[in-house]
Amino acid sequence: MVVGVVDKTAELTIKPRGMQINSKKLIGCAFGSSRPQVDFPLLVDLYMDGRLKLNELITERFRLDEINEAFRALAAGEVARAVLGIH
Repeated sequence: MVVGVVDKTAELTIKPRGMQINSKKLIGCAFGSSRPQVDFPLLVDLYMDGRLKLNELITERFRLDEINEAFRALAAGEVARAVLGIH
């Protein structure tokens, strides 16, 4: 499995026979294949109605001037989902 953004010069070599025998699929998508014009307003509505619990996912909040500490904590595994911004 490849997840994330790859270098634009990267190449992928596969063996098609193995994909046929094991019923494997090769699927690509950009940005999770979301439809921003449709999906974002729906997500905002769900959040505003209290049905999408985003606040509970935040493990830490950092001020913008604490960006280095935020990256250090993330790299050290001390936080999972942090918000960086002006408080």
